[in-house]
Amino acid sequence: MPLPLLLAALPLALLVLELLLRLGVGLAGKGDELNAYQGEPTIATAYRFKPFTADQQTVKGIPGYGELAVQSHPLTGYQLVPNQENAALKINNQGLRSAADIPTNKPKNEVRILVIGGSTAFGALTSKNASTFAQQLENRLNQQVKAQKSNPAKFRPNVLPYFADEMQKALALPAKVRNANYRVINAAVPGYLSGNTLADFTTRLQRYQPNIVVLMNGYSDLLTPATQVATDLATDQLAAQPVSHLWGSVREGIQGLFHHLYLTKTFRYWILKPEPKLEQLVNPLDRSGNSLPDQLGQDDKALKQRVDRYRNNLQQLANITGNSKIPLVVSLTPELHQRQTDKQSEAEKRRFEALGKTYQERVKTGYTALDQAVKQVKSKRRNLIIVPLSKTINQFDGEVFQDTIHLTDEAQTAVSNRLYQTIAPMLLVKPKPFGS
Repeated sequence: MPLPLLLAALPLALLVLELLLRLGVGLAGKGDELNAYQGEPTIATAYRFKPFTADQQTVKGIPGYGELAVQSHPLTGYQLVPNQENAALKINNQGLRSAADIPTNKPKNEVRILVIGGSTAFGALTSKNASTFAQQLENRLNQQVKAQKSNPAKFRPNVLPYFADEMQKALALPAKVRNANYRVINAAVPGYLSGNTLADFTTRLQRYQPNIVVLMNGYSDLLTPATQVATDLATDQLAAQPVSHLWGSVREGIQGLFHHLYLTKTFRYWILKPEPKLEQLVNPLDRSGNSLPDQLGQDDKALKQRVDRYRNNLQQLANITGNSKIPLVVSLTPELHQRQTDKQSEAEKRRFEALGKTYQERVKTGYTALDQAVKQVKSKRRNLIIVPLSKTINQFDGEVFQDTIHLTDEAQTAVSNRLYQTIAPMLLVKPKPFGS
């Protein structure tokens, strides 16, 4: 066959094959499933960023095929776009991970627990909102109140009996938590450094009048150079660069056409089954292109500067909450190195070994320094309560980590239980003596 004819026939053959694949996939009832596939597990796409400028304009030149819309913000760096939903999560009209809007005017009989921090606090890679530790904690507290109301005799009375033997029996019963409506507000944002979280709390979140604040972060501060006070999308800067903008548009158009071909999708989805890189899931805003070991501080000075940033921001947050008499419950982001070797699943072992000795040593050193920073802040602020989660994740049988920091649904339950054990005693009703 002459070469020109061969070159002309090849695109036609590919077109016919593409049409046949689309027909076959459609007849098999797999069309919607394949159309949703973006070259990685669908759960990863659900949590991958889709960036916008502050005025909600898309920016070419930044990978935007994710489903979690975020937009630039002048005060916090960026925020979640309000009123969005995909298969794994729902964001309300206030940009919070919730199925319902939350009134800023707190009802009289409502106790609010505010969860802030980064992607692990947000519940990245969980199957749905209900699987996050924030939602599970809210459910458990409200279930406790319901049980107290339906079976009051099984809990300590509000007023203790007069006789000593009856009083002993009463005190042996489980304590009650305050009869209230409990609301746990998930205001965490994936990718936030401690500086972003502090800015978000001071400019937006205090208005929800939390009774207790739960902070879970630290890992992102270890990965990010100390020259960054906070992190942002840099969308406005890219939009202001016309050449980069044009090139990004052309590149994304070509890549988009290639990735949406069924010839490409079927091969990747059912045969290759590629997994996203750890760096893409763990630190979505990194622009260095470095591996996780290289993103951690290269020397003691760099590490100290990053930990100092975290400690300073934590100190400010502890001061603000302490001055308002709000307990601040602090947990460092759980990390794979904290999982005992004999407890790791096969998948966890593979991930940890693939990171290499350099990462393992640096992250351990970093967490030791972060732990000391938290204790230093606690020594100055009595409202700060430390909740270490290493014991919790090692008591759990089964897979805990989906990458280095993001928890399985089951591990989210274990974290919820641990936080309940810490928070419930703050809410206990103290029985009054007889005759009061």
